[in-house]
Amino acid sequence: LGNAYQFGAHVGAFHGGVMRVENIEMTRTGQAANLGRYNFHWHHLVMSGRTVDVLDKAYFRNNSVHHTFQRVAVVHGTNYAVVRDNVAYKGKGHNYFTEEGPEKFALFEHNLAVSTVSHPLMLGDDVTPAGFWLPGFTGWHRHNLCVRCHRGWKLNVQAGAGARQTDYTFFNNSAHLCGFGWRLFPPHQPPT
Repeated sequence: LGNAYQFGAHVGAFHGGVMRVENIEMTRTGQAANLGRYNFHWHHLVMSGRTVDVLDKAYFRNNSVHHTFQRVAVVHGTNYAVVRDNVAYKGKGHNYFTEEGPEKFALFEHNLAVSTVSHPLMLGDDVTPAGFWLPGFTGWHRHNLCVRCHRGWKLNVQAGAGARQTDYTFFNNSAHLCGFGWRLFPPHQPPT
């Protein structure tokens, strides 16, 4: 169906398993207006309490992703996911996305988001998409770059786990030619 219907491939792992993706190019992927059918999606792959058996089993690294119909990489209910060394260009909606807030130890490192594209068929704030969207102060965000995005990073604090946590590391991230480099909504003070 492709471009006319904005309906492309959806790569995902759901409720357990292993998903390792590296060194590929993805284009015209994801399914517009079909919530949860992202370009690349971990959905409750690894839940709390499991650490040893999941390390190095959930990664998305060294990939080129462009002209997507919905997002670039989504971490949802998955601990220890690694999103590293990827390039995203003209992805619709928020590009690198952590969905709810209970996700722990997710690593976003050396990723590039360029020219996010407005997506009026998704969440309300996808009209002004961010290179990186966070539901709370969770995970590690290091050495990432956003260029020509509506927002560089958007922290949209969700009730529950996302509001109770503090960021493990937010280091050496940059936003250039973005409407906002960092958008915090609602105004939030991390727990002390």
